[in-house]
Amino acid sequence: MWGAEGQDRVGRKWCCLLLAAVALATFCLGGLTDTASASPKRGAPVPCTAAFPQAHSKSIGRTTWYNRQESVRQVVCYHFGLTPSADFPVSAGMVCGIVGAVIDSVPGGQAHKLSLFADGLDGACSGVELAADPSEPAKYVGIACGWASDLLGALVKPAGVLGSIGCATAPSVGHALGNIFESKHELDVAIDVIQHNKCIKYSPTHFGSAWLADKCASGDKGFSSLPLAPASPTPAPPASAPPPSAPQVPPTGPTVIYDGETVMGSQGGDLDFYEWEEATGENTEVVDTLPGSLMGYRCVVLLANESLEAQQENLLGAYLRSGGTILAIGEHEGSGFDAADFALNRLAGSLGVGLALNDDELDYGAQVTTSIDDSPLTAGVYALGDNWVSTLSVSGSAQALVESSEDLAPIVGAQAVGPGQFVMAGDSNMFSDNSYDAYYSFDNGQFVHNLCP
Repeated sequence: MWGAEGQDRVGRKWCCLLLAAVALATFCLGGLTDTASASPKRGAPVPCTAAFPQAHSKSIGRTTWYNRQESVRQVVCYHFGLTPSADFPVSAGMVCGIVGAVIDSVPGGQAHKLSLFADGLDGACSGVELAADPSEPAKYVGIACGWASDLLGALVKPAGVLGSIGCATAPSVGHALGNIFESKHELDVAIDVIQHNKCIKYSPTHFGSAWLADKCASGDKGFSSLPLAPASPTPAPPASAPPPSAPQVPPTGPTVIYDGETVMGSQGGDLDFYEWEEATGENTEVVDTLPGSLMGYRCVVLLANESLEAQQENLLGAYLRSGGTILAIGEHEGSGFDAADFALNRLAGSLGVGLALNDDELDYGAQVTTSIDDSPLTAGVYALGDNWVSTLSVSGSAQALVESSEDLAPIVGAQAVGPGQFVMAGDSNMFSDNSYDAYYSFDNGQFVHNLCP
């Protein structure tokens, strides 16, 4: 049934068959008139107006196109596809439930965010309107629920999308209406409108039925132009002092070299890092006890330490996760270095670092390696001096930085841990003052500056 202007499909069908009058014949040839100004028939619920503010149709010659809102309104509010004998009161709950399903069926559809569905009396699909059942529910509920089930393509749940209609006894999909639809084709058109986001088209020149489910125009905004419900004001959080910011390691600064429990010191320069200081332009502090806070240091160097206590490991882990750089220096096998390599490997494992000293030996004597891998930590580094090294195992997200001159095995590697950097090396001569002039002859100084600016 098509509304207040007397646009009744059955009437059109009879008028076309009987050709009784010129006025009726003109109506048949022209299809429905523009429905943008048509008002819902008497007794239609508020959502039949509120849900379709941009509903309209457009006629060119004998063909009429209905936009998305008008197509859905004709199906939901005026029972497009049903015979007049199947007429039943349309409740607000029915309109709101089916329109909500239509809106939610498109990508990004969120009917509950629209003012149409807002809580309180302002929303046409909320409040007291939904509490009113049809005037004769015993007579109409079965038809209404079955009709809705067919349109939605699923059995309607009790007190579900249809709001005020109780659909506990709704018949199965596809068997809801028996023979009370006007034509199987027009019911299929209505289902395409609801389930497949189609629009109604009336074309009397089309072979077969004049009513078609067509693709909506590309500029048809459907229901996306409906106003959103006002956002609920977010309560201001209680006034309180901002939490103290976590301490962060400075981008530049001094280096602390921890030589507690070290196995180094048998040769001159093993415990001195003046050349490191010159290369970085920052102070170095060689200490045998780790400071209580490491946050003021740009780098922490662990110099072949035979043991690290749990408290020290926790301190180093917190420093690393705050953006610090730790350089763990091990050595080749023998001469007490085995214990130091083991202690540094245990620390790396506890921090989730995929680097480990192999406690073997390569590059005996003063050597130069040019096997440098690409990394921001090796920028400008082309040759490094080393002397009698241990190789590394590299796994996970760790990266090799430098390979030995003999056998090209990794001897320096690094891995990011949060904002921090963990570097492991299998040679102390590459970094200490016992470098055999490598700071001046090769790129050891540039490498140190990259690690600890």
